[in-house]
Amino acid sequence: MENPRVSIITPTYNGEKFIERTIKSVLWQTFQDWEMIIVDDGSKDKTVEIVKKYVEKDKRIKLIELEENTGGPAIPRTIACKEAKGEYIAFLDQDDLYYPEYLELKIKYLDENPHIDILFSLAWTFDEDTKKIINVEHGGPVNMIVRKKVIEIGEYFKPEQNGVDEIGLIYRYFLKEKDGFTKVKLFPQEPITLYSRHPSQGSYVENKDPLSFVKRITSLIEEYNENVLNKIEDKIFLNYIIKIKKIWYSRLGNFYCLANKINEGRESFKKSLSLGFNWFSFLFLILSYLGYKPYRKLEYLFRQIQRKFFWKSEVLIYRLKYPKTYKRAIEILNKFK
Repeated sequence: MENPRVSIITPTYNGEKFIERTIKSVLWQTFQDWEMIIVDDGSKDKTVEIVKKYVEKDKRIKLIELEENTGGPAIPRTIACKEAKGEYIAFLDQDDLYYPEYLELKIKYLDENPHIDILFSLAWTFDEDTKKIINVEHGGPVNMIVRKKVIEIGEYFKPEQNGVDEIGLIYRYFLKEKDGFTKVKLFPQEPITLYSRHPSQGSYVENKDPLSFVKRITSLIEEYNENVLNKIEDKIFLNYIIKIKKIWYSRLGNFYCLANKINEGRESFKKSLSLGFNWFSFLFLILSYLGYKPYRKLEYLFRQIQRKFFWKSEVLIYRLKYPKTYKRAIEILNKFK
C-alpha cells in the first residue's frame, strides 16, 4: 500500500460521546487519500470499542492503545506523528469536526504553494449541549495542516505544555527554520471546521485548576527567554514574539490570581505591561488590589460579558460575511443532535 498524502492525528480520552461523529467527519471527506491515526490515552469508557468498529471497516483508520493515561494530548500526538506516513499532518481532536471539503481545499493549496509549510484557518465554535454556534475562533489544532517536516523541526509536543502544546511546537519551528515565520498562511478565510466547547474539554477554563494553566503558559514563556530573543535576527518575528509574550504574561497573571496567588499575578501583569500597554493587564492589575474574592467574581462577570456580547458580535459578523458556511455548520450540527 502506497503512503497516504495526509495523516490525520486524533488523540482521545473517554471520548465515547464524540469520537464516532469525529470519525464520520473524516469518512465524508471529498479528499480520500488519508490515514487516520487515533491514539487512545487509557480511556475507561467505550471509546476503544467504538473506534475498533471503524478500524474493522476501513483499513485507513488505525488505533494505538496506551495502557495508562498520559495526562494530556501531547504524548499521544507525538506517538501518532512518529507513526504517520503522510506527506502532510492534519489534526482533529476527539470532539471536533471537519467540513467535507476541508482536506481537499487545504491540500490543494499546499500542493500549489510549496513555500507554505503551515496552513491555518478558523472554526465555528459550538456549545456541546445545545449544538448552537457561540463564537468564531482559531479552534486549536483542528484548523492546522502542516508539512511533516514542521513536526520534526519543532521537536514534537511537550507534555508540560499540554493544552497549548501545538503552539509550543509551531514557535519552536519558527525559531529553527529559516524564514519560518513567512511560511504560514491563513486559508481559507471562512470557517470550515467545527470546534466544540464543553466542561470536560482540556481548554475549558471554569472547571479547571488554574495552576495547570500557569504551568502550561510558564513553559511557553521560558522557551522565549532573553537568550533566545537575542538570537532572533528577523525583526518582524522578534516584535511578534514580544507581543505574544505580552499576552502570555497577561494570561499568566489572570490564572495566578484565580489560584489565589495574587502577588505572583501582579508581577505577571507588570511584566506584560513592561512589554507594551495592554488594557487587560492594566485593568486586571488594578482589580488584583481588591483581593481574591472580588477579583474572582469580577473576572467571571467580565468573562460572561465577553461571551454574551463580543462572541455574539463575532458570530454575527462572520454569519453575514459567510452565510453559506454558517448554514453548512448548522446543517452538520443538526445531524448530531
